[in-house]
Amino acid sequence: MIKIYTDYNSLSQDSSNFLKNYSIFQSQYWAKFNSEFFKRKYWFIEVKNDKNEIELVSFIVKYDLPFGKSYLYSPCGPVFNLQDYYKKINKEYFSLYLDEVKNIAKKEKSIFFRIDPQIDFKSNINPIETRDYLYDFFINKFGFKISEEQKQPETTLVLDLNKTEDEILAQMAQKGRYNIKVAQKHDIKITKTKNPNSKELDRFFELTDQTTKRDGFFGNNKSYYQELLKNVDCAYLYSAWNNDKIIASAITTFCGEKAIYYYGASGNEDRNLMAPYLLQWQMIKDAKYEFGCLTYDFLGVAPEILNINNKYNILEGFKKYDFNTEQDAKMFVEKHKYNGITNFKTKFGGRYSLYQGAMDKIYNNFWYNLIVLTKSSRKFLRKIFRVKI
Repeated sequence: MIKIYTDYNSLSQDSSNFLKNYSIFQSQYWAKFNSEFFKRKYWFIEVKNDKNEIELVSFIVKYDLPFGKSYLYSPCGPVFNLQDYYKKINKEYFSLYLDEVKNIAKKEKSIFFRIDPQIDFKSNINPIETRDYLYDFFINKFGFKISEEQKQPETTLVLDLNKTEDEILAQMAQKGRYNIKVAQKHDIKITKTKNPNSKELDRFFELTDQTTKRDGFFGNNKSYYQELLKNVDCAYLYSAWNNDKIIASAITTFCGEKAIYYYGASGNEDRNLMAPYLLQWQMIKDAKYEFGCLTYDFLGVAPEILNINNKYNILEGFKKYDFNTEQDAKMFVEKHKYNGITNFKTKFGGRYSLYQGAMDKIYNNFWYNLIVLTKSSRKFLRKIFRVKI
């Protein structure tokens, strides 16, 4: 049985409860944000089996393209009922879901449909076996193509908040605990707000500009962060103060049972005060005690080095890299674009989660190839001229 919801307020309680363990990007919060800020059209698709049990739920949003075209995207979705990994994805229900999406795509003149379900390769004892199964399922059986663009990280770091506070501290790197104490010794104060017009957000945007220039990536417009705080009820802006000056900031979401460290920024001065470490520690404690989250997701990190049967492997989405020695694998990771932030995040401990990344179901090859070419050209120009195009 399939139901389609076009109003996030009308989503069934079953689906709402089902989604609370998963990413904010599949939530009613994210539907509201896309609708209110971007004015995007969206759908929730709910698929149940004959026993009235949910098989999958999917939030899908429409992205407009030139010439009246569009594409559909289910960020971090669809969400499958896979509490037990060995309960494989049901092909019949997934086919029904894709048929429904195709009907929507036809009406909306969509060129392709993008998905990136967060099915952790490490749900199985052997992550490579999980990767092979999912590749066969999505790519071979259902004709998806690995996307040229990855909006969600293929590797994340997740902290288990079921542990006690002492246990969380104990599993951190020694340097992580030390840096928290350094910030406390310097009397760094942490505050949080949801005010989209606050001086804290003004400072966050200034720090974001410094961070993006320092680390070599691009941020969002200030209005994006304002609307995020305004429309996403579970999003909070945290600030680390040195006396009357904010020296580090972060936006974190506390959605259902999962907290996500979404955006972080710090200045080029006062870095010896280690404010970002105390900032993270406060957000971790708030996630556990105030918001009742069970996990804290640091989002994107460099890939993990796997040692399976005395062989060194790295999985980056569906891509698999083999190495003769651990040193060779470490050299690969050190060159990764996320290596710098990974050194910071891993000081808090946690476990790696490995995902297959984004995949596209193509409905019009000509327009799809044209879009890929256009985006590749823009990416190249951004890299050369260091400007957002």
